[in-house]
Amino acid sequence: MLDTLEIIESFSYTYMEKLSVLIAEDDPVQRKMLVSLLTQLGLHVRTAEDGQEAWEQLQEQPAHLVITDWLMPGMSGKELVEKIRGEKFDHYIYIILLTSKDDSGDLVSGLTAGADDYVTKPFNPKELEARISVAQRILKLEDELLNTKSELERLAAYDGLTGLLNRRAFTERAEVELNRAKRENWPAGVIFFDIDNFKQFNDTYGHAVGDEVLQHLASVVSSAIRPYDLFGRWAGDEFICLITASFEESTQTIAERIRKQVASSTIRTSNGAIPVTVSVGMAYQNELQEASLDALLLDADKALYEAKGKGRNRIAVISN
Repeated sequence: MLDTLEIIESFSYTYMEKLSVLIAEDDPVQRKMLVSLLTQLGLHVRTAEDGQEAWEQLQEQPAHLVITDWLMPGMSGKELVEKIRGEKFDHYIYIILLTSKDDSGDLVSGLTAGADDYVTKPFNPKELEARISVAQRILKLEDELLNTKSELERLAAYDGLTGLLNRRAFTERAEVELNRAKRENWPAGVIFFDIDNFKQFNDTYGHAVGDEVLQHLASVVSSAIRPYDLFGRWAGDEFICLITASFEESTQTIAERIRKQVASSTIRTSNGAIPVTVSVGMAYQNELQEASLDALLLDADKALYEAKGKGRNRIAVISN
């Protein structure tokens, strides 16, 4: 059997500093013993005298671990477990039932209700410590899985080279912004642009330098647009911005600012300084009720080809 010191040392202190515990116990002596034991383990402990009070506390401030007595006045421990499992919290709540019931049917009933573990009363402190150690490992694993999930979601939404929204994420967010613009009766514009003669950069300097050019352009354009405008990498050397709540002249000013700032910034690469220009197509819709993102993209693409046809390093506009 592990002694208290060994169990405490087996905990991850970094994680345990974040771990909060709510004790639901109507017996003041048992409650005091639990608080003393868990405090020694470095846990943040709160208490409730019955299931209803525990539930109200969880609504205001969820805990990572709930240790609840089975038999309490009002809301029982089993009912508390059922309410916790019926609610959607931001993170998983691990539940340990304290019970004097030793009938296997009762224990199965508690576990089926959603409890993760149980300890029979009067509890053995070392046994409870060991079971809390199991809870800690499971909660830490859940924390790591959530962090991994968040990172995967981030990687799925952003372009790995430039750090901008990728095509899928840009499209999803643009649809949301356009719907909001329709509700607010705002106009909207799409600015679509690509690097003039980008293939020559790759052919002349290699793809590594081409990547540096794309990264530099992303940085320059980010400073040319408003902080709340959507900006993404569409494909290859094609980039796109969605501008809402802006008059046509203001949107065109943003498009021209993008072109000028790219043209005036010399890109310093591993092969030396390289001048870069972009051709810009802009589509503007004053009345959005009948407009769609696809329609704006189509017009912006047509405008981009018009700008290229007129000699590149310029903007062209299609307005409706």
